[in-house]
Amino acid sequence: AATARQSHSKRDLWSLGVLPVLALGALAGLLGIYWDIAWHIDIGRDTFFTPPHNFIYSSMAVVLLMSFYGLLRDRRDTAFHLRWRGLRLHPGLLIVAVGAALGLLFAPMDELWHQLFGIDVTLWAPMHLIGILGLTLASFGGLVSAWLEQRLAVNEERRRHFGRVTLFFASAVLGWAILLLAEFDFNTPQFPSFWHPVLLVGLPPMILVLVRALTAWRWAATITALLYTAFRLGLSG
Repeated sequence: AATARQSHSKRDLWSLGVLPVLALGALAGLLGIYWDIAWHIDIGRDTFFTPPHNFIYSSMAVVLLMSFYGLLRDRRDTAFHLRWRGLRLHPGLLIVAVGAALGLLFAPMDELWHQLFGIDVTLWAPMHLIGILGLTLASFGGLVSAWLEQRLAVNEERRRHFGRVTLFFASAVLGWAILLLAEFDFNTPQFPSFWHPVLLVGLPPMILVLVRALTAWRWAATITALLYTAFRLGLSG
């Protein structure tokens, strides 16, 4: 594994341009979902091809294509990579690909659901939860990818760089966990307010404990929470 790290150090996911695109995709997905909720509250469901929908699905298509590109270009043979028919597959990118594909598959499924059962008025509708699961998986795959690159880095400077990227993806996953409370954020809850503190106490700590376990950085969980707070402040502005 050490030899592989040295011989392929210049072909990590950042140098291939994969991780920057995945990072933008994670941020775009979160922004798109909040935009979509606001759109439906203000305007309603006027057409499937709304600007928020186009933004979300275009972003996920780019993420899916980039994950395939990374799987094909990343030819490192390390202890972390999965072997399949002569390929060495990056497990983080596999998770990204599954999540992005699920997010794209959600689009026609959601449209069919509306055609069969009418318009949903809640984020917690079955098809919506499937879409959120896919987008959350894609961000989690980015977190796994950044963490693996940190483990495979050949020098301390590179490890610190991927440590910062890991914290970014952790804040994105934290954002997806808290997104489930968006109905309460927009003051349009369809379920009792009892669930707001229950989910708020239950979901974010899992992500913060995870990131603390994945990285040796001091204050990793606090930095992740601050990054998410900065995102929410910008969103509010």
